[in-house]
Amino acid sequence: MRRKKIYTRKLVPVWAICSMLLLGGCSSDDLDLITDYGNNDVTVALAEGTVQVDDSSMDGDSDSAILGHDLFGSGKIEWKDNFITDDRSVKVDIDVDFNRVDVKKLPVYEYTALNSSTIREEEIVKNLFGDTAEKRMEEKLSLEREDSYKLIQSLSGFLNIVNEREIATDFFNPELPCWIEKDRYYIHTYEGIYRNVSCQLIIGYNYDTGTAYISMYPKNPGSMIGHPEYENVEVSNLKQEFQGMTMMEKPENDSKKAMENQCRMSKEERIETVQAFMKDMLIMDTNKDMLSASDVGYIGEETAGAEQNELEFYEKRFDITNPDDPKALEVTEKNGYYISILNSFGGINSYAEAWNSYNQGGFYVNDDGVMGFNLIINECLGEKLNDNTPVLGFEDLKECFQKELSADIYEDIVKRDVVYIKDMEILYRRCPGENANQGTMVPVLHMSAVEGAINILDVYMSMIDGTIIEIRYCDN
Repeated sequence: MRRKKIYTRKLVPVWAICSMLLLGGCSSDDLDLITDYGNNDVTVALAEGTVQVDDSSMDGDSDSAILGHDLFGSGKIEWKDNFITDDRSVKVDIDVDFNRVDVKKLPVYEYTALNSSTIREEEIVKNLFGDTAEKRMEEKLSLEREDSYKLIQSLSGFLNIVNEREIATDFFNPELPCWIEKDRYYIHTYEGIYRNVSCQLIIGYNYDTGTAYISMYPKNPGSMIGHPEYENVEVSNLKQEFQGMTMMEKPENDSKKAMENQCRMSKEERIETVQAFMKDMLIMDTNKDMLSASDVGYIGEETAGAEQNELEFYEKRFDITNPDDPKALEVTEKNGYYISILNSFGGINSYAEAWNSYNQGGFYVNDDGVMGFNLIINECLGEKLNDNTPVLGFEDLKECFQKELSADIYEDIVKRDVVYIKDMEILYRRCPGENANQGTMVPVLHMSAVEGAINILDVYMSMIDGTIIEIRYCDN
């Protein structure tokens, strides 16, 4: 069983937050404590700690210190500290070796969480297909029925994410159900005409992780560019990363790079096209900071040397039973680009409930607009409330952590006299408002307590005012 205690901030204007910072952090006057565990009237005894800063690798770049904060820039920070809780005399032992985060800005955003009530399925279907929309409820999706192979790939991915083992399929000739209603998730499939081309659409939702699955592709990819003889489209230079690890990479050889792309849109125009499409068609009003024209996106800029992801059309789909077919290996035409949605902003990852719930996917775009897309998404960034938010200094954050960390450590979960905190990272994390579906995306410090290689406790603390957003006790 997992138990957790969540402190939820009431939304206040950013100017008010800045004023509070001038007066000092750790204030809890505007906090509501949400708990299932009865009395939480506890105190924490403080002990003085030390911080050692290794400046040997600092490059002197003033931009890296724009926040005036020890945790940003380059180099390492060691945090060695300990304190004793009052009620059970549990020792909290901190031994953290933290690599600074090289960011230039630290915005705060509004956000809207996606769920089964905020996903406006009927309107999305109507916007995309109009009166041509038809539900696909009976027949299965399959290549033999000339269904979209890209949509079949998307649906296979969705089913893998929800760990659906009841649906068996042939790897070489997949057949997948179009309409699924489960307690944990649902998948709905539609077919209709979009941009004068026959297309197929999936809309689904995973209740376990609060994640929406939305995907649309033409049944014949080449039809979108006036070449129905092109059976395949793929993305060049596609690299997807999460928490610093490369999850997927598709390199491109020199001959492909030399081919001219028929799409004349600039990066800015492509991002604006996708932003408008999400708002008008998918009813998701998103900040453009959530979108990137390359495989790695930063706020307002692209990383140095980042490659653009181009759309490559082939005459035939790749067939694993005939891997040497030249028509499936040679690019026939480049026409369009891939625009990614991001799970990190300015180099800082956003918090994900699980590995399969972070934002991922993207859009196929050319001069005529969006041609197809595949989204796994749980939130949309809204208005940017502050372009470069002031945050507490590291010494203040340390003090707030000691004051705010509850001594109420449950004996039936943490059966130990010492809690070892070994890891620390900076994340963006939701801070819900009065409306559970909306709130503020704020920078937090995430600290993990471990026993050996096992994580036993997670603490998420706002870097804006030092309040604890969540304390999570993990299953052992």
